[in-house]
Amino acid sequence: MKTTDTVAIQEFQHIHEIISFRRSRALQTVNHENLLSAWEVGAFVSERLKNSAWGSKTVMQLSEYLRTQDPTLRGYSRSNIYNMVLFYDTYSSLQFAQYQEKLKINEFVQPKTGQIDNSLIF
Repeated sequence: MKTTDTVAIQEFQHIHEIISFRRSRALQTVNHENLLSAWEVGAFVSERLKNSAWGSKTVMQLSEYLRTQDPTLRGYSRSNIYNMVLFYDTYSSLQFAQYQEKLKINEFVQPKTGQIDNSLIF
């Protein structure tokens, strides 16, 4: 292989690393926003259920309403909405906060194998 071919391949690999890094960052952002959406929906619905403003029928109506308002919207079935409530109730509980404090966990960190190599930042 010629030296120019080797240089071109190295440059192509560099471009591929840029694309992979940015794609990974975009997916992290989308995941973050999806979690925030689930958290906020869960908090809202949880509060309505706890103060008896809503019942199980209302959650089904919400699911149907969302589906009719935006047919492209996915992930808001009755059971998924209840999962969002469970997510919110579990991780906003005093018991979880105390457990987190006991372990001195300030943030959740992805396993090393799932992290992006900082040397790819340009």
